Amino acid sequence: MVNASFVKQTRRARLLAQLAIGAIRSLGKPKVFCIGRGKTGTTSMAKAFSELGLVVGVQWLAERLLYDWARRDFRRLFLYCYTAQAFQDTPFSLPFTFHWTLDKGVVLGRKASASTQSHLHFDQ
Repeated sequence: MVNASFVKQTRRARLLAQLAIGAIRSLGKPKVFCIGRGKTGTTSMAKAFSELGLVVGVQWLAERLLYDWARRDFRRLFLYCYTAQAFQDTPFSLPFTFHWTLDKGVVLGRKASASTQSHLHFDQ
């Protein structure tokens, strides 16, 4: 039987290693922020970034920064940006974060009509 604390420590060690490697690989390179609402292709863009060799941020980790975002405290989000080269979705797509990231990197987006079309065709 595997000890649960051992499994938790192993996951944490793997995450820390992934973040450290991402930070080293993206050091000194420009940051790319793919910002869009749901069903606008941001996840597909993140996959494309990864296939092109860019280090993509760990999405679930970024989502855990929502409490900080709600307080408009972007310090940990700023540190998170050191862990990779390309980022997607939440919290970068939320209001106020966009203004913060505008000076920090390249912003990619789609027109509202394309977003609407994406929503319309998703269920089909």
